[in-house]
Amino acid sequence: MIPILLISHGSFAASMIESAEMILGKKSDLYLCSISQDESPSEFAKKIIPLIERLSDKNDLIVLSDFPLSTPFNQLVSLSRKHRFFHLTGINMPLLLYLLNNREEYVDCELLCQKALAAGSEQMFDVCEFIKEFVQD
Repeated sequence: MIPILLISHGSFAASMIESAEMILGKKSDLYLCSISQDESPSEFAKKIIPLIERLSDKNDLIVLSDFPLSTPFNQLVSLSRKHRFFHLTGINMPLLLYLLNNREEYVDCELLCQKALAAGSEQMFDVCEFIKEFVQD
């Protein structure tokens, strides 16, 4: 099974995992690492480097970061020079659920990530526009 690591600011990653497991049940090979408000980038690096080293020793690893150009994102970009993993950013619940539901079926981790990105974006829409179809004048 492909391990998944969520990286975020504060408790966002923990909350995403908690919510995903509420929907899908307990999942194995699901990890998190968060940066706290009072933590410097170098302190965060000391936490994330050993975790990435340990997890990227497996066949494949998918790492999800909360948003681009932030400390977690930047640390992952730096680590990607030495370690092999797939990094997706801008995580949302549909993307995470797709990965968790489908990671056992895919041999090609890159294809799984592409499909998950599509699933994550397809489930985002303007609800006001959506309900106009059902509201009669």
